[in-house]
Amino acid sequence: MKKKKYLFIILFYGILWGLFEFILGGYFHYISYPFNNPILRTIGYVILAICFIKHRKPLYLIGIGILAASFKIFNIFTCHIPITDAGIVGPMLGILQQTVIATAIGFILLKIEGLILEKKQKNKI
Repeated sequence: MKKKKYLFIILFYGILWGLFEFILGGYFHYISYPFNNPILRTIGYVILAICFIKHRKPLYLIGIGILAASFKIFNIFTCHIPITDAGIVGPMLGILQQTVIATAIGFILLKIEGLILEKKQKNKI
């Protein structure tokens, strides 16, 4: 039962982020909007942060990022972009980079939290 819950969480956040990337990224490409990267990165980090804060599992973020990056492949069909184009490969690598950074930060935060709790418990004794 827990595996289904974990899978559902990853699917939910990954599809949410992927849809933002697919729809907004495709639209920004269509209108030739030059500042799409900060907007899409912010959305991605917010989704990853919400998932981490709510579930406290950094490894979920890897699955979410891989799923979100796979949505960029759909832009091949909707925007008529070849798969080797920088408009596909670049954002996919950017999403994966965001995922690695957020996962590393999540592990660091959990470690710091553990050290703080350990110190508080030592002070109680």
